Amino acid sequence: MVVVGGGNSAVQIAVELAEVATVSIATRGRLLWQPQQILGRDFHWWLVRTRLDTWGLGPRLAKGSVPVIDDGRYRAAIRTGRPDHRPLFARLDGDDVVWADGSREQVDVLILATGFRPEVGYLARIAALDERGTPVHDGGVSSTVRGWALWVWSGSAASARQPCAECAATPPMC
Repeated sequence: MVVVGGGNSAVQIAVELAEVATVSIATRGRLLWQPQQILGRDFHWWLVRTRLDTWGLGPRLAKGSVPVIDDGRYRAAIRTGRPDHRPLFARLDGDDVVWADGSREQVDVLILATGFRPEVGYLARIAALDERGTPVHDGGVSSTVRGWALWVWSGSAASARQPCAECAATPPMC
């Protein structure tokens, strides 16, 4: 099983699944970590107090890389190799992931926990994208790659039933 993404959702999913399965988490770069507690207060408390959670400049300060908010458990799990952290694979070939070093791994589940605007161009080579570049699926199960489940989370369960106003795609695949 491979989880793609370097944010909180991807790391949390990968760590939980690694308790019962062999899991790799694939990211474009290194994982960034943010302590859950700063000066005795939760990180989110600081975001609200400084208004960085609503201020337009906040996301630009992150420069595209959002740290994983962690109390130490996730970093420890990845340090022990459960899940295994790897650079994003070079390509997909049928139900195989071809890693950058040329090694191949057959995967039965590919979870895309890549955020609101995922870059999923690597799915084009296996015809898993439609003409707009959106993953082709039926309820999260790939319609083009037999046996693959694709999950790109981008909102609440309620929003999953309505088109996303921002990108006109139907969540959770927007």
